[in-house]
Amino acid sequence: MPRWTRRDLLAAAAASALSRPVLAKEAPPARVAALDWTLASTLMALGVTPVGVAEQRLYADWVGPPALPSGVIELGLRTGPSFETLAALKPDLIGINPLNESIRSRLEMIAPTFSNSIFSPERAPLDRCKVMTRSLADRIGAQSKADALIERTDAILAAVRQRLAGAAPRPLLPLNILDARHFNLYGRGSLYADVLRAVGLVSAFDGPTSSWGNAAVGIEALADLPRCDLLVIAPVPHAALRMFEGPSLWSKLLAAKGTRRIMLPAAWAFGDLAAASRFAVDLADAFTAEQARPL
Repeated sequence: MPRWTRRDLLAAAAASALSRPVLAKEAPPARVAALDWTLASTLMALGVTPVGVAEQRLYADWVGPPALPSGVIELGLRTGPSFETLAALKPDLIGINPLNESIRSRLEMIAPTFSNSIFSPERAPLDRCKVMTRSLADRIGAQSKADALIERTDAILAAVRQRLAGAAPRPLLPLNILDARHFNLYGRGSLYADVLRAVGLVSAFDGPTSSWGNAAVGIEALADLPRCDLLVIAPVPHAALRMFEGPSLWSKLLAAKGTRRIMLPAAWAFGDLAAASRFAVDLADAFTAEQARPL
């Protein structure tokens, strides 16, 4: 079984983004604009560069590599895009999510829409990523690319499971730091929890979660957590980084439990198969490089 590393993952992503369909029956890539970051990332993974993406600076911070090409047009806010810019791009399709439903009719005056439906009542986002990937590929004529992407993702997760066998004896708590006193924890129904399960690990958070599998909590909630190690996923606000540089309420709450922190690069929490693979590989790299250290 191949040993996937972050370098392997980025190389595969770059190759996918640069290659084009080879089957004659597949149509050329459509002109797709993406208000939804998950769909933008999936397009890139399918070898299709979106003509426009919303909030690109934040996309780079939260979604991670591969970077959007310089020619991709900025569309404005994800929930309040520039309709003039969208219309000027003359897209064949606009990628949205449920937060765009209030403007869907206006968008469809410009082009048909495709909605990201990963986070659904089934609360199985990793499986839904595969369904969404195939549905999007059907719309843009990239079916063979979708099959290859799904197969590659399954292979990466299987390889990471093998790499991590016996490496993490305690449950892991995926989180984003919002500020020095507030966090997003990820449990049931989250992409992170699904990936942890796929590689043979367990999410430590079993409390109530939103439709997207997250729970926004204050720092005091950390005192009630079971013994676990923290997966701190980028980006981390600069002010919050000071929590790790000396005595803090954070440290006092967790030191008694011997909690470790594992710092991971960005992998979009509400993302796609590319995010799932990146999160898994980064986690394996962190453990094998012994980057986990006591608080």
